[in-house]
Amino acid sequence: MATSAFRAVGWIGLGKMGLPICRRLNAAGIQVTVLARNEASAAKAEAQRFAICRGLEALAASDVIVSAVPDDAALLGLMTDAFLAALRPAHVVVDISTVSPAASAEVARKLTPTGARYLRVPVSGSTVHAASGQLTAMASGPRSAFDDMQSILSAFCAKQFYVGADEQARYLKLAINSILAANSALLAEALAIGEAGGLRRSDMLEVMTQSAIATPLLGYKKDALNKGEYPTAFSVSQMVKDLDLVLGAARADHIPVPLNAIVRQRFEQAYADGLGEKDFFCLSGASKS
Repeated sequence: MATSAFRAVGWIGLGKMGLPICRRLNAAGIQVTVLARNEASAAKAEAQRFAICRGLEALAASDVIVSAVPDDAALLGLMTDAFLAALRPAHVVVDISTVSPAASAEVARKLTPTGARYLRVPVSGSTVHAASGQLTAMASGPRSAFDDMQSILSAFCAKQFYVGADEQARYLKLAINSILAANSALLAEALAIGEAGGLRRSDMLEVMTQSAIATPLLGYKKDALNKGEYPTAFSVSQMVKDLDLVLGAARADHIPVPLNAIVRQRFEQAYADGLGEKDFFCLSGASKS
């Protein structure tokens, strides 16, 4: 059960996911203060009527500090001496990014002397789910921090799961994304085989979404697959990055993952073909039937 109701958040990262999540927080009556590192980010925050601050250490005015950044380097770059010096045991530092377990563990090591609680909360879902508050959160870190964060997380996550005290959430997010990537690659091949055999794509998808392989993901993507048009919710370049994280984590733990390596090459080819900013389901291309 939640033991605290935080009503203010210091936020780092107004990207594709960060912006709709901050809108959700604002609509829920939670005060959002956004780190503005340049004039462009300041203008973006002000357009949404978010409060802004200019330095990482200034975010410490909020008891909860959340980051949504693109990669390991960006997350580790937040751990400046000034930022760490501003933290106190009352703070909860939350990261919702998809990063490597190793980078996350390094953040935990740096935060430990401050006494601040560190909660890893990668989320599953697209920008559409972020905007509608339908993300799924997987959290690891101090259980007390997870309980205390309910007033924040419930504003943008429909489902929340606590999975452990350390980096378990990082591993779970990578496991989920490895399956997402494989689904896209395999579906592209399956549709190509079916169309070569004279099937209409629309018929295949209708049956697939009513069969043993029906998934929420396939339902979300059905219209895009039929039209051969893929509005970018999660890009090919992002998937390449995440598959690199999967392979890196597997290598560190000596886990053989040959299928992930093959799928990664499929997305690398799509990137080389100029599809880097297209949605990761674009591997299926346009209907040939």
